[in-house]
Amino acid sequence: MQPSGETHTDVAARASFRVLVAEDEPIVRRTVCDSLVDRGFVVAEAVDGEQALALLDAEAFDSVITDLKMPGASGLEVLKRARSVNPACAVIVMTAYGTIQTAIQAVRQGAFQYLTKPFELADLVLQVDRALAQRKLVTELENARMTIAQYADGPIVIARSAKMRRTLALAQAVGATEASVLVLGETGAGKEVVARTIHHASARRAQPLIALNCSAIPESLFEAELFGVERGAFTGANLPRDGRFLAAHRGTLFLDEIGDLPLSMQAKLLRVLEEGTVCRLGSSVPIPVNVRIVAATHRDLKSMVAARGFRDDLYFRLNVVSVQVPPLRERPEDLPGLASHFVEATSAIMTRSPPRVAIETLEALTAYSWPGNVRELKNVVHRALVVCGTSDIIEPHHLPDDVFDQQDLEFPTPPGVEAARLQGTAGSGVRPLVDVMAEVEKRTLRQAVEATGGNRSEAARLLRISRKQLWQKLKQYGM
Repeated sequence: MQPSGETHTDVAARASFRVLVAEDEPIVRRTVCDSLVDRGFVVAEAVDGEQALALLDAEAFDSVITDLKMPGASGLEVLKRARSVNPACAVIVMTAYGTIQTAIQAVRQGAFQYLTKPFELADLVLQVDRALAQRKLVTELENARMTIAQYADGPIVIARSAKMRRTLALAQAVGATEASVLVLGETGAGKEVVARTIHHASARRAQPLIALNCSAIPESLFEAELFGVERGAFTGANLPRDGRFLAAHRGTLFLDEIGDLPLSMQAKLLRVLEEGTVCRLGSSVPIPVNVRIVAATHRDLKSMVAARGFRDDLYFRLNVVSVQVPPLRERPEDLPGLASHFVEATSAIMTRSPPRVAIETLEALTAYSWPGNVRELKNVVHRALVVCGTSDIIEPHHLPDDVFDQQDLEFPTPPGVEAARLQGTAGSGVRPLVDVMAEVEKRTLRQAVEATGGNRSEAARLLRISRKQLWQKLKQYGM
């Protein structure tokens, strides 16, 4: 019976995740294996280092849990072999002889985590769960390109989630018709990408797709922008100019944020849609146009119609078919692929090699609610690329504070500690314990960061604290 809150997908993922436990102490080995089997993982065991090496050569494992000191071959040898046969293998090293030197050596050789005996079994199982989550995210990144739907020279649409797949399927189906389409969704969710998908799935794909953001045009300029300007219509109009309708002739006109179109222009737009002709500003000569309309809005047009802020006849004319674009927070499966795409695309613009996205960074991105949706993600990735400089990895501290939230990471001084520091033992030559501990902690932090070449994710793993805790500690000590 699966634990409450878990899905069949979670259970199936663990059932396909193979773990090798290498431990020469029978009681420890049996206890670890039983805990992992109870959790649903597929487990193999090795009684010493030599057997572990043989199993690694014969079978494929997603994770290896190995003691550091064993007969035959050491845990470091097992770590090295596991990483050589499968670079993605998450190796967890455990030992009763925990020193900073052995931990540094294990981390440098690619250990996923380092546990000192005795440890809580729950901590070990948690690390294996994290390894499983990492494999899932890495797999999604690797498969992102395979799940990119690209139509001719049209937009790139990343859709691994069921919700976005349904949206794209409807967009393609509607695209094959001549119906007017209303695309609905929050700001930044990707309404324009869906509109382009509709256009490129239509018979008009070889003709222009012209876009106009109705929220970006002053009311006094709407008519000229939509319908064009006749020569002599006003001072400076020395030549006739086509508007968006004529520019989109035989193609598609995308009216973004249609809910911001002024009422005075709504009537004129409706007339053009009904008559199929436009008159340039300053002219009464109708010009035939053949245009398909795709409109989009983040507003509730039904409520606007009820409040008489939007014409009902125009609403029904535009809303022959509606396509709802889900917000990014409702399709987290799409996030790794989108992040990877933006990293590569933005890196190309910046003429640099695309850095790798750390697993902790992906975890932070996935945990964020994304009120600005895909547009916000794109901006966050751009910022991270600027902040990370020449680094070959995007780490959590490269993200904005509102994405990588530090508010829950404050470490307030415990009651009485500050008083003890102030009282101290003045004149006795004895330093307050809190100062000594802070000095030791600062020195240990510096050793871990230096040992890992400045890689904070590896340093946090070495110290067995979270990436966020390490960030706060370094900030606390000004390191």
